[in-house]
Amino acid sequence: MEYLSNGDYFELIYKDQLYEHLEFIRMDTICGKNYVTLMNAITRKLYTFEENNIQHLKKSLQLQPNKLKQKNHLAPLAPYSIY
Repeated sequence: MEYLSNGDYFELIYKDQLYEHLEFIRMDTICGKNYVTLMNAITRKLYTFEENNIQHLKKSLQLQPNKLKQKNHLAPLAPYSIY
């Protein structure tokens, strides 16, 4: 489960129910059981799943970093400034 923290979206099947558009929040171990907390990116609802009951987990969407950053094209200050 270490690959969850990449900023990607996931879908999983937990106890025969499909959950989609999930973002990784954290993993916890409580009383020897592992729990995975994910958040639905659309509804912002948090879900905590017991790791042993997750039947299927896969990446549904991988976000690509924006290679072309938006530049703020401002005129040079000195020639056009009234100050």
